[in-house]
Order: sequence, then C-alpha cells, then structure tokens
Amino acid sequence: MSTKYSFNLLDKPWLPCIDLNGQYKQYSISYCLFNSQKIKGITCRNPLIEISLYRLLLAILHRNFGPKDADVWEDLYKNGWDNDVLKAYFKRWHDKFDLFGQDEDRFYQILPSEVKKDTPLSKLDNSISTGNNTALFDHHWDKHPESYKPGKCAQLLITFQNYAVSGGRSTPFYYSHAPLVAGISTIMKCENLFKTLIFNLIAYNENSPFKKNPSSEDIPFWERNERKLFEEKAGRYPNGYLDYLTWHSRRVWLQPYEDEGNLRVKYCKIAQGEKIRGDWHEAPEKTYMQKDGEYNALSLSIHRQVWRDTESILRVSGEKLSTKPPKVLEWISKLVFLKKLTFSSKYNLEIYGLCQDPTKVAKTLTWHHSHLPISQEILQHKRNKILVNILKDFIAKSEEIHKIGNKFLYRYLKDYLYPKSDSLSSQQRDNLLSQRNSFQYSEKFWSQLENRFYEFLVELPEKKGLAELSVFLRTSIEENVLPIAESLMNHLESDLLYDSRSLRAWISQKGFLYKLRKLFEN
Repeated sequence: MSTKYSFNLLDKPWLPCIDLNGQYKQYSISYCLFNSQKIKGITCRNPLIEISLYRLLLAILHRNFGPKDADVWEDLYKNGWDNDVLKAYFKRWHDKFDLFGQDEDRFYQILPSEVKKDTPLSKLDNSISTGNNTALFDHHWDKHPESYKPGKCAQLLITFQNYAVSGGRSTPFYYSHAPLVAGISTIMKCENLFKTLIFNLIAYNENSPFKKNPSSEDIPFWERNERKLFEEKAGRYPNGYLDYLTWHSRRVWLQPYEDEGNLRVKYCKIAQGEKIRGDWHEAPEKTYMQKDGEYNALSLSIHRQVWRDTESILRVSGEKLSTKPPKVLEWISKLVFLKKLTFSSKYNLEIYGLCQDPTKVAKTLTWHHSHLPISQEILQHKRNKILVNILKDFIAKSEEIHKIGNKFLYRYLKDYLYPKSDSLSSQQRDNLLSQRNSFQYSEKFWSQLENRFYEFLVELPEKKGLAELSVFLRTSIEENVLPIAESLMNHLESDLLYDSRSLRAWISQKGFLYKLRKLFEN
C-alpha cells in the first residue's frame, strides 16, 4: 500500500540537541552520528524523551559495532566508529525509518486493526492531560486536541514505547507497564555526544549485558520481517539487548494530515503491545536491590530523594553484593581496571524516572531528572568498596540526625498539646503527626543537605587512606549536616515560643537535642 506522506528520521532534523556553542538545534539521526563530536548532547524539557532518544542511538550503534569486548571498545574510543558502516546500514534499512511510510515499514508502529476509536496524540505525552492521563505540567482538552509536527511525533512515539503506564482495557490483554516505568534509569553523560554514546556503549555479546535467547535472533524492531507481537498475558523475556532497547510495548498508529502544506498529526490508534515478564530483573540501565532473596528495581518516591541511595547505585565491587548497579558503571570500572580508559574529568551519571502513586497503578505523580558527579577513582575496584562505604556512613549519620530532629519535634508537640497524657489515643497520635508534618522539617532538612552531599561526593575521591577519609567524614558531618539540623531547630524555637506552655514544652525537650552532638563524641 502506498502513502502520500513521508518523514524519514534518518534524513529529517528532529532530534533536539545542544551544539558545542550552547545553541539549540534539531538534527537527523544521520547527522548526529556522523557529527557526534560537534554536538554537546540531546536535551529536552521532558527528561523521559531525552533518555529515550539516547537509547535509540545506542541501539543503532550496538547493532553495527558491538562492542563484543574491551579491545573492540578501545578501538572505537580512540578512532571513532566507521561512518561507512553506518551509511551502508542506513541505506539498507532506510525505508524502515519513515514515520509515515508503507504500512509494513512504518517506524515503530503497528496498526491495531481491532481499534476503531481515535485517540488524541497528546495521550503519548505524559506531561499533558488527556483521557486518563495525569496532568503533570500542562492541561489540554480532548475536545480540542493539539496538532504535532512530525519530529515531535517521533519523540513522543519513542518515549511512549519506553514509558507507557499500565491500567485500562486493551487487547490482547490489559495495558501493562512499558520497560522503563518501574525503577530509575541511568545514562553516563560526558562533554560531547560522541563520548556520551561511547561511554554507554557497554559490552554486547552472547552474555552481556545479559544472556541472549539462543533460540531467537536479537535485532532491533525495525529489522523484523514478521511484526506479529507476542500476545500471552504473562509476557516474554527479551531476546537480547537490541530487542530490549527497541521494545514494542504499544501498538501505535499515527494518522497524519496536511495543513496548509505542512504535515501534522492530531490522532492515533493505540493498543497493548508486548509485555516483559514480571520476573525479569536484568535491565542494564537500572539499579536493583535485593530483599528476601529477590532483586527489585530501585524506584522513585516523592518522600525520598534518589541521592540518598547513592551507595546502592555506585557499589560496583565487593563479594555477594546485595545490589546490582547500572551496567554502565560496571563496564567503565572494568575498562579502568584493564587500563583501556583513564579519565580525570568528572562526568555525570544522569538519573531519569517516573514517580508512580503507590496506591494507584496508572497514576503518575511526576517525572525525575538528577545527576551524580562521577570520577574515575570512585569506580576503581581497589577503592570503590572503601569510598562507597564512606558514602554509606555519611548518609547513615545524616539519617540518624534527621531522625533525632523529627523525634524532638514530635516530643515537643506532645508536651505542648497533651502535657498531662501519658498515653495517646490514635486520634491524638494522628493529630501530632499532622502537626509535625506541617512544619516540613524533613523536606527542609533533606533539601538543604542535597548540595552538601554533592560537594562531599566530589571531594571524597581526593582523600587518601582510611585515616584521612575518617577525618573527612567526621568533619563533613560536623560542619555540614549538624548545622542544618540545629539551624532548623533554632528557627522552630523562634516560631514556637509564643506562650508559657510552649516555653515549658521547649525547655523539657531541649536536652534531647544534645544527642545530635553525642553521636560523634569519642
């Protein structure tokens, strides 16, 4: 079947980038990969789009260059990838990258023939209110759907295949989570697009980054001859890394039209695609934590900042680890160990994710994008365990200090509100907790500590020897963490002392605060 519309992602500019001069530009896939050292990186106000587009470029590079081992990677790092190989690949699969091409060739799309209802394309954008979508940062109405340019359609389509959330009736079964919805995902970001891609080009072979399915070919979705999807409700395991990077979690069909000579899309058709089995815990970009003998992805919570789990993310060495860090960190650590890579600059481990409402499966609360500054020293096998243990101690001591402050506030309010009650009713306890939370002590404490933690993380690898590290830890706690807690308490004191009963309650609990300093005596 022929089509009168065309927008080929290999040739047309649509990838949102920043050049080395800090200017925003849009480039085609071909231009980005052929000129990667001239581009700073991919950027987008929606961080989920950003990581999804990086994954697309990585899928293309892995398909053509592996690398099967550290030696092949070193050659790519020193000499760059062969553009002639990419040109031949793009020529062979050119038609498969057309967003509105032949029905059997359309990029990342399968027509759900059983679906009769048209859905506004804004359904693919998790920042816009459409249907059952939770509006994160914008509000639109289904009666007046927004029209999108082809480049934006491509961005949303690729991101939707990674971040479509579960919930709602579809065929052949109810909608299930796309691969990146659960857990945080990571990308090592460097000073230009070439280095960002090459650093994230982890070993790709029969057993890495996870074991391939020996009975199936591992290829990106656009190379499939048969586009029929696996329809069993339990889902299937990825055939390999390429299959996973281009996972088809939804059957989507864009409906383009022409408006004054310009291509636009307002509607699409959507149905459930393939599902990854729930017992698969090998996603390379995620961090897994072991509990009761089972690994689960480290997830986002609105009540806990990601940096507080830095120890789990960065621990790449040690025996019988209770965590699995992102594969990119293990890979870079191996390259450093093999002397294939030496880098003195500090790079950022970018962290992306969706924060889900634990009480409602399909409700998204917000998206997340943060970074951890990473240096070579912290990934060296000889030092990783020591440095990460110091990080663990810093966070643990901060947790203790935070807990003492919270307990002080609770006890103060109890003495003020219910001074004659030895035991409280459930209603009184709920009121106490509500009153304590209204002061936002926890939010203020962790918010103020975040930048101090990043400074600690940057300076930590510069310290040599256990004695110097111990002094640095103690000094950092005393000069950075304790003053935050004490300052918050002092602010509370000035706010709360407005009558004699409040004063008595404050005095009765004042000694409790000395536990902050006693933590570090001797």
